[in-house]
Amino acid sequence: MKNTTRFWSFAIPSVLALFQAQSAVLDEGVTLEIGEVVINEFMASNDGGQTSNPNDWYPITNQINGTTHDWIEILNNSSSPLDLGGWHLTDDPSALEKWTFPSPTSIPAGGFLIVYASGLDTLDASGNLNTNFKLSSGGEYLALVNISGTIESEFCPGNTNYPKQDEDISYGLDPTNGGPVYFSSPSPGFANNTSGIAKVLDTNFSPDRGYYDQAINVTITSDTPGASIYFTTDGTRPVNQTGNPTANASIYSGPIPVSKTTTLKASATKAGFTPTNIDCQTYLLFDIENARSDGTDPAGLNTAFLEQNQPPGWGNLSSGDYRMDTRVSKSTSLATGHQDTIAQTMLKGLRDIPTISIAMDRADFSGGNGIYTNSTNGGLEYECSAEYIPSSTDTRNDWQINCGIKVQGGASRNPGSSPKHSMNFRFRTQFGAGRLREKLFPNSEVEAFNSITLRAGYNNSWIHRDSGQRSRGSMIRDQWMRESMLDMGNPAAGHGFMVHVFVNGLYWGVHNLCERPEASHYAAYNGGDDSLLDARNGSSIVDGSATAWNTIPSVVSSGNWDRIQQVIDIDHYIDYQIINRYGGNSDLKAGGNWRAAGGGPFTTGRPEQMAPWQLYSWDGERSLESPSLNNSPRDPMNVRSQLEALPEYRIRFADRLKKHFGRGGALTAEATAARWMKFADNLDRAIIAESARWGDHRGTLYTRDNQWLTEQNRLINSYFPARSNIVEANYGSLVPSVNAPDFLVSDSFQSEGIIPVGGSLKITSTTGTIYYTTDGDDPRLPGGEINPNSTSIGGGSNQTNFIELQENGWKFLDTGDAQSGSEIVVGNAAYNTSDWKHPFFNDTGWATGQALLGYGTINGRAMNTDLNFQTPRLPTIYFRKSFTVTDAASFTQLNLNLVRDDGAIVYLNGKEIGRSNMSGGNQRYEDYAISATSNEGGLVNLGTLTLAAGDLLEGTNVLAVEVHQNSSSSSDTGLDVQLSGIAPAGGDGGSNIVPLTGGAKVCARAFENGEWSALTTGDFLVAPIANTSNIVISEIMYNPLGTSEDGEWIELMNISAATADLSNLTFAGIDYTFPLGFTLAPDARVVVVKNQTEFASLYNTAGVNIAPGDFSTSSLSNSGEQIALIDAIGLDARRFKYNDKDPWPTSPDGDGFSIVLISPKTIPDHSLPNNWRASTIPGGSPGKVDNTTFTGDPNADNDGDGLTALLEYALGSVQGDAGFSPEAIPSSGIDLFEDGTGNFKEYLTLTYRRNLAADDILFEVEVSSDLMSWDPLRTTAVSAISNEDGTETVIWRSLTPIEDQERNFIRLRVAQKP
Repeated sequence: MKNTTRFWSFAIPSVLALFQAQSAVLDEGVTLEIGEVVINEFMASNDGGQTSNPNDWYPITNQINGTTHDWIEILNNSSSPLDLGGWHLTDDPSALEKWTFPSPTSIPAGGFLIVYASGLDTLDASGNLNTNFKLSSGGEYLALVNISGTIESEFCPGNTNYPKQDEDISYGLDPTNGGPVYFSSPSPGFANNTSGIAKVLDTNFSPDRGYYDQAINVTITSDTPGASIYFTTDGTRPVNQTGNPTANASIYSGPIPVSKTTTLKASATKAGFTPTNIDCQTYLLFDIENARSDGTDPAGLNTAFLEQNQPPGWGNLSSGDYRMDTRVSKSTSLATGHQDTIAQTMLKGLRDIPTISIAMDRADFSGGNGIYTNSTNGGLEYECSAEYIPSSTDTRNDWQINCGIKVQGGASRNPGSSPKHSMNFRFRTQFGAGRLREKLFPNSEVEAFNSITLRAGYNNSWIHRDSGQRSRGSMIRDQWMRESMLDMGNPAAGHGFMVHVFVNGLYWGVHNLCERPEASHYAAYNGGDDSLLDARNGSSIVDGSATAWNTIPSVVSSGNWDRIQQVIDIDHYIDYQIINRYGGNSDLKAGGNWRAAGGGPFTTGRPEQMAPWQLYSWDGERSLESPSLNNSPRDPMNVRSQLEALPEYRIRFADRLKKHFGRGGALTAEATAARWMKFADNLDRAIIAESARWGDHRGTLYTRDNQWLTEQNRLINSYFPARSNIVEANYGSLVPSVNAPDFLVSDSFQSEGIIPVGGSLKITSTTGTIYYTTDGDDPRLPGGEINPNSTSIGGGSNQTNFIELQENGWKFLDTGDAQSGSEIVVGNAAYNTSDWKHPFFNDTGWATGQALLGYGTINGRAMNTDLNFQTPRLPTIYFRKSFTVTDAASFTQLNLNLVRDDGAIVYLNGKEIGRSNMSGGNQRYEDYAISATSNEGGLVNLGTLTLAAGDLLEGTNVLAVEVHQNSSSSSDTGLDVQLSGIAPAGGDGGSNIVPLTGGAKVCARAFENGEWSALTTGDFLVAPIANTSNIVISEIMYNPLGTSEDGEWIELMNISAATADLSNLTFAGIDYTFPLGFTLAPDARVVVVKNQTEFASLYNTAGVNIAPGDFSTSSLSNSGEQIALIDAIGLDARRFKYNDKDPWPTSPDGDGFSIVLISPKTIPDHSLPNNWRASTIPGGSPGKVDNTTFTGDPNADNDGDGLTALLEYALGSVQGDAGFSPEAIPSSGIDLFEDGTGNFKEYLTLTYRRNLAADDILFEVEVSSDLMSWDPLRTTAVSAISNEDGTETVIWRSLTPIEDQERNFIRLRVAQKP
């Protein structure tokens, strides 16, 4: 059909109008009157009575058990009942209708109503109201607004914030005078206590804590008239426990000049009032950008730090000093890898990691009874302030808390062993809040902590008494071990990161801030009551008792697998064993250097009542030392041998090995090195300050450039490349003889991910029959039976031996002539036929012999060819072996075994395919192996190697090997090789295709002769996946009619021509993720609901595609919020914010309508309100089309009213083109609007009726000053109000005030969309 455009135009003469807005001013000191309906009391820091006044008020009547949501108490002071339906609560003075009371919400005369500020925006199971916002304990606005939009009660007037709130202390109206006070005895649902606390309002600092590059003036204020502020700058308290100023305090009289790094503590007091808590702000003054080559700066801000020494009044440390070594801190040498000097690089490193500032009485730190001067006294604990100052790239907020501090550790407590001690923050009510409530660790859901630890680092550090350990100093090992456990899939393993620490402004070095495993830590991650759980620090009981722990061996001895799993978290236990073996942790003791939690009270013989014990890596610094170490880590539970005798444990252990060492696993060479560099990259500049502070303690100066980078290079090039294979080999006795299957996507090995359009997923194995599932279930049932729901496909393989042991025809070069290094391989520009690794290299000048080739004695092996035994020994000898392959394309894998003494690098046709006992990176003739061979004569298996296309050549192939000695005085060397090729049974493996139409969690095992392989798992999605190109949010019901929010839903539409895989498509704003395997056909819609039962009661669900599950734990905000769709690879498919106010459609806000995306197949911008409309009918059209299409002659005017049929359709004429329709005629006007500067001016408006179902129509309001050029960009939507008949009344206006133009014209353009 030909597109038709119609216009409706108006000319409006300009009129100049003046409008003056008046504002009311409320004088201070006006006596407060308590209104009829008020917010009487609220609690913004609810700890369930645990922190203060336990059991006096919690739980509130009818409260859901175990919840500790903040609450707001409404009081009806009138003599009549009141319905609050349509009233509002808000924490935003610019959004007075943020949350709306459902109708009816009755509150009796003189009665109370408790509303929970949980952010859930729903009725809970007990019928309690929950707002869509939470209260801030740091202070914010709070108001009760009546149905007409007038504020009835607020905290605080004038859009100011209520003051900072303490845990379990409520805030509200003093019943005697109406003034706001704190209540130490909250009374939710009852009259306020007359003994309210008149508390001085909190101190406010300006500017806030942080790093500054120039001297500043700090202002401290309190909003309490007549309050006196006392402050200190030496870490001591400004007021004592009774609120009187201390001897060191100064009274605040004006801005405080700060010209050096300073900690300011302050408290505000007033007679008859409770003083504020003691706030602390640290100001770190460094001019980093203008630092000279020696670190000094023009203003002298940096000097105190660069030349730090023992300040007057500070006690002598039992060991060590206060000094920064200027050989580092003021070094003008260039820092390796940087363009700045070491001093300048160190200063920049101060902002690379967060800072923890400790402020306390220095006598409590380094005085005669201080925690540092009495570090072996584990009972010493003092008050301090702890502040968190984010790094320059940190997204976390700064914070401060008053808490206890104590030294912790084992041998590191001894001053003779270590001058630098670990410390622990204890969050106790005697010092401040009972918990730290901050999102410390971005990848953790835990945001409340009883304690956190600052680990100083002792073993393998620059301060250790052993020089070998000092040379390995890094500050990373301990947290690397915990981080590995996290990456292995154990959320409670212990998060942490590196921080700079300052004590009263003195630099104290780099520390590892981390979680402290204890009962509360276990409960936070696993659930349960921490008061009933046990926790251990080695042999020491931290929480609970030893009863449950001591029962573990007897439960394991029973051999009852179900009961064993009830007392031990098996996967956690296995991973703990593996990571300590991988790390070669040599410092595990029967009674220490590990932690555990779980257990709890139980009846004898009833292990099911216990929480499964978890072992935590702790004090793991003696790790990552020797890559060739064959260690067996200590088992703190002493049950390993018994467990290894159980078939279920052995197969579970094999599964974990496959998971961690297989493709994409946490313990592959690539993953372990990347994990190290995650920390090392952040520490690269920051570690210089640690070197200056502690690197000279033992006399020799240890630095980043000389030792830290050297150790890093050793680990990256030597440890991580070699360690994975060694550890896997050490666990050989626990690995089944049946090889685990592999996944291939489009014939390339892939452990998980997206299967491209036209691609396929295959499963192959070298042995046995493959059994797989696509629902995440194990193909093997407990006990070893085959899962009847699994599918079997052909497995097994054909294996061809290419090179046998003791073969003839080896070529070797033992003349001392250096050949090219290991980097010259296929793909390198220098690689060609003249390279010794090339298959066409001319090796006729090389000697020939039979393997084993070497000299000396190789245990258990006959030496068939003797090589050059000169002194000093040749560091490297080169070997080549030709072999012939037929049907090369059929082989998918190689199996390579070799006898090598000491190290070897192996190449196939010029491509490196494996290393053994060799460092990573380019290895040359003069480089030695990592270590001497510990298993001479043993076959080293380099694993099953995956072949890429072209790796094997049809016909002649060449295996090239370079063997490196460990030293120039080695007594022996040798090489022999066994190489075989593996081709899937059945040829191309076409029968091994897994038929997937959508995402799936595929689990596969091979089975042969009664034995199962380890489990191979992978999450696969089938392209195209849902993303920004094919998925839209097409309709939202965010505020259904009635009081219940359970009728909420969101509709998605696939706008593409192909079925989209919605697996792992996740919402932000509500809690919902599409399950694996969920697909959506072209042009189809799917509805995600809040409550399945409620939805079914409201709608005819026949033919409606409803997503499985619901988002019952969350709600859509009635006042608008940000909604996002995040695709399976973590990218935004959609992200926008809807609203319930003009110019967004307003009828969906409680009138029963939904908001509908206009013309979804055009992918309109979801964030623009004019791309949304109200639904044509109440309740919306979930899962169905909510629009119509114009048919007929667009130019017809059968009723002769001047409106064509197209206009009648677009404007929603009641009679259409069959009769006169005055309601459809647009109208113009003039109205006052704020111009963006606070002034109101007249603007041209256009009002028209719109057919909500006419998504095929383009509506555009345009303005002109000459009737020639029309501009739609100089107009904006004002409102859209539903007429509840399938139409809405829309108002638009010009963006140009009438007074600014002589002539103004406005018109409506109506056109059919292409």
